[in-house]
Amino acid sequence: MAAAPEEFRDWYKAADSLSIAVQTYLDACLALESFIALRFASTASSTTHEDTLFAAVLLEQKSVELRNTKLERGDISVKRVHNLSKKLVPIRSLPDEIMARIFALTFDKCTFLSADRPPDRNRRCFRALLTINKVCSNWRRIALGNPLLWNHVDMVDRGTLNDEAGTTGLWLERAIGTQLSIQVSIDRDVEDCRDRGSFRWLLPYFGSVSSLALLHFGGTKSLHKALEYWWDNGSPGSVKDLTVYGPQTRGLRDQFKYLEDTSSFTKDTINSFLSPVQTLRLRHVLFGWSSEAYRGLKHLDISHTPQIACPTQRNISDIFIASPGLHYLRLHLISIKADSAGDVISPQDLNALHTLEIIGLGKNPVSDFFPLFRANLTELSLGIDGHLIGKLATNCALVPSNITRLCIKTYSTGYHPGIGKQLLSLPLSNLRVLAFEFVQSAGEYWRNTFFGELLPTPRSDSEFASPWRVNIGVILSSASFYRRPDQIPSLPARGLSCTPFGLMVGGMAVRYSSGIGIGAGS
Repeated sequence: MAAAPEEFRDWYKAADSLSIAVQTYLDACLALESFIALRFASTASSTTHEDTLFAAVLLEQKSVELRNTKLERGDISVKRVHNLSKKLVPIRSLPDEIMARIFALTFDKCTFLSADRPPDRNRRCFRALLTINKVCSNWRRIALGNPLLWNHVDMVDRGTLNDEAGTTGLWLERAIGTQLSIQVSIDRDVEDCRDRGSFRWLLPYFGSVSSLALLHFGGTKSLHKALEYWWDNGSPGSVKDLTVYGPQTRGLRDQFKYLEDTSSFTKDTINSFLSPVQTLRLRHVLFGWSSEAYRGLKHLDISHTPQIACPTQRNISDIFIASPGLHYLRLHLISIKADSAGDVISPQDLNALHTLEIIGLGKNPVSDFFPLFRANLTELSLGIDGHLIGKLATNCALVPSNITRLCIKTYSTGYHPGIGKQLLSLPLSNLRVLAFEFVQSAGEYWRNTFFGELLPTPRSDSEFASPWRVNIGVILSSASFYRRPDQIPSLPARGLSCTPFGLMVGGMAVRYSSGIGIGAGS
């Protein structure tokens, strides 16, 4: 058998160190007990110090059974580690279920959600799984015998008249009997999905589709036709996860149209498909704000809403009323309009909401959005723009107090002096993780000012005190100027030391994880 990997060798070394430490501890306890017994046997008097020490030994002796039990468990664990090499088996001997799980980790699923344009027909997940089938007959047998490996179908519809099923048909055949996750990148202006294009190959399988994602950067007409094809041929209630990404609007030249606006289907028919959806992602497109698509949601992600269709406070409040079980909410580049004067909107209880991400909610995000709900948030992600942090600092009552993780996304054009101090004034007593994502960090604003406010240089080490006991993480985007850890500037805090492994600020350690990303630990 080949030599054990580096991590196993480290494991063995750690086990040896643990065994030595356990034995040293046991020897020290026995030596201390012998010393005290001999000392008290030779004299009738004792000092206060000896009395205290003897009492500690007696207390330790009372827990000897518990200690021995722990030592026995530790000894068993050490032996198991040492015997691990005997249990290592060749990969060909692993059970089929484990091999199938390994295969599933080797290819990407749902790849277009972060893409800027329709990718190639032969997606990365196709290439990886097809390669696995060519390694050996055993791997091919395992892959073909596990339909769940094939149930993510990622396709490009180019509208060819005699388009063949190709890899799409192959995936659909091999995923028979499973719940399908379908992604369709539409690379054409379509009038009908029935007679041309690869979209029609989904017709026999629509009843098994649980996740449907549609993408078209050219126009919304194709998206409307694709949705109509789903409403005409699909099975109401099967799709629980719906994603629709449309093109960026281009001013008044675009005739904006809500996704459910059609004369081909009744409202009841459309609602029978939209009401069961629990996860909804929309970019550059929208269902009407009173649509059933926003009812009963657990995950809602709306971004880049056209100005012509911006919601009012009442629209957002109605969504909260319709989906009180929201777990995750992301609103990105949406302007929320204030309702008419005198219209009182009561805050809605979102007791299940644990993650909120808001970036670019217009000019008054604090007064227009935060009063609309009450929630016991644990994760909050904010974009530093429009003086958002400062407005939250002056309206602390609107900030949920249970937040344990706060992510700040900074932009070089969105910095305002005093943000660091305002951040420290937020009532976040339960905060444990503070993460910074620098989207456009080539400028020096965050290096010389932001961290200078957040981590001020004290006159002495003893004066350094943060209101939070947190892990600090810094994430640099792929477009950032600082490509390597050694290019990241020093933080302006006393006692800062830089090593090849990371930074130490006061009592907080900042460790480099990989590349341009920084992870942190206290």
